[in-house]
Amino acid sequence: MAEFNSSLSCTQITDKVWRINLPLIYQSDLIKEEIVVPSGFCCDFESVPRLPIVYMCLGHTSFRGGAVHDYLYRSDCSPCVTRAQADAIYREISVISAVQYLLAEGKEPTAIQMARIHSQAWAKWAGVSAGGWRSYHKKSIHWKPDCISEA
Repeated sequence: MAEFNSSLSCTQITDKVWRINLPLIYQSDLIKEEIVVPSGFCCDFESVPRLPIVYMCLGHTSFRGGAVHDYLYRSDCSPCVTRAQADAIYREISVISAVQYLLAEGKEPTAIQMARIHSQAWAKWAGVSAGGWRSYHKKSIHWKPDCISEA
């Protein structure tokens, strides 16, 4: 079963970049492997365009999904996946994150809520599929913003 085996712990280091404090562990059904986003990894979570309706519907809905997706887009991630696989895993996480949120609130997702969750996940997938070519394998997992000095 696809699931997170750890919680997200992060620190904001610039307006758009966050550093993962503790390993973020995700078990993917799609690739049948565990993905470990290491501590110290820097990412921007979800790069949703700041268009009012788009951002209102899709922005900041899956920080964990954004972290895993950013990690899988790096040239030296492990496991190494194709861009299509990384985008599909982001969609997978978008669905399970929304369902987990409802379950944590003590609510069983209705058919209408599941349709909305899947629609939102497909819309996010379409966005990363359309624009992801600009960043796929352009950075290392060790990339840090210029304002961060290595100790």
